Amino acid sequence: MLDLLCSTGGIGTEAEGLHRADRLLGETGGPRTVGAQQEQAVARHEDREAAEGEVYGLDIRYYVKVDFGGFRDAVNTLGGVHVNVQMPVYESLYPAGGALMRLYIPAGPQHMTGAEALRYARSRHRSTDFDRGRRQQRVLVTLARQLDPVALVPRVPKLLRIARDDVWMTVRRKDIAGMAELAATV
Repeated sequence: MLDLLCSTGGIGTEAEGLHRADRLLGETGGPRTVGAQQEQAVARHEDREAAEGEVYGLDIRYYVKVDFGGFRDAVNTLGGVHVNVQMPVYESLYPAGGALMRLYIPAGPQHMTGAEALRYARSRHRSTDFDRGRRQQRVLVTLARQLDPVALVPRVPKLLRIARDDVWMTVRRKDIAGMAELAATV
């Protein structure tokens, strides 16, 4: 998924966060490489962010990564997400649990569970990476807009457990509030 700002509630140290993020990249395959250019950049840098920043011409200062299971569980904990699907999503060979399945999500308003939102956001066939990025953004922005602070209160303990187990970040504690304010403007 694309960037999602989320606090881990101060769980773990920055060094542990870096280690956990590297482990996550290994387990999930992480960002796709762009060939020899990225391999050479990785050889010149100690961390993956600096290497990817060089390849893509970006200054990557911080990152937050959310495990797919954590995303699914967070969406389910929040009661799902209502997404207005702009274009139907069809994939005849969507990978699911070691097997392949047919995926079809019609256009129009859809209430999605965490697993459905993840499939919608991750589907990559019959569309471009830009389309996929827009779907990912649509899910995250829609989810944020649908949050009801009163209904959220009893769900906070479970969301904090999900954050502890499934969120890896290099954001410094002192920068989280400013980044959350910036994210609210997107």
